[in-house]
Amino acid sequence: MKKTILGLVTGCIFASATTNACLPQYSFVDRKTSQTNVYAGLNWNLEGGKTPALVLGVFQTRVETDGDTRGANMAFHINLKNKIRPGKLNVSLLKGQEDLQGEIGFGFDFLKSEPLVLLGINAPYVSAGVNIYSNPGFVPFAQLHTKGDFHTPDKICKDVGVGDFILANCTNPAPP
Repeated sequence: MKKTILGLVTGCIFASATTNACLPQYSFVDRKTSQTNVYAGLNWNLEGGKTPALVLGVFQTRVETDGDTRGANMAFHINLKNKIRPGKLNVSLLKGQEDLQGEIGFGFDFLKSEPLVLLGINAPYVSAGVNIYSNPGFVPFAQLHTKGDFHTPDKICKDVGVGDFILANCTNPAPP
């Protein structure tokens, strides 16, 4: 038994001199976070004039450590012009980075009693795009909202046999 332990220790000393074979090895591992964010905003469209619609919405996203962002957006618009009444309900998919995403979706305009297709971009605190109807066609919009960029998760440093932990400088071997 003593010879076996002595042989392992001697082997580790010689191997570690060139390869760090007996020291713990660490590497970065990507991770994803799911985020649900409620927001409010004001939406102006070309047909609506100066009076915006109030928007209440929710983003459900998955963000990776490199910033890749995918998710969905559901937004309910409340018309504020003349009298308060339901405006639109939109559901769309998002894809892009944590600070800029393309958006494609569909919805229903309660004021026109007509379905719509939505194409746009979403950035921190602002969205813009176009609603596409069968008649009159393209209606551009701009929106200010309360949602900033999506949080990008930290990478995890992984040590086989110990578990996951966050380490700012994932070095091999780990500092003492």
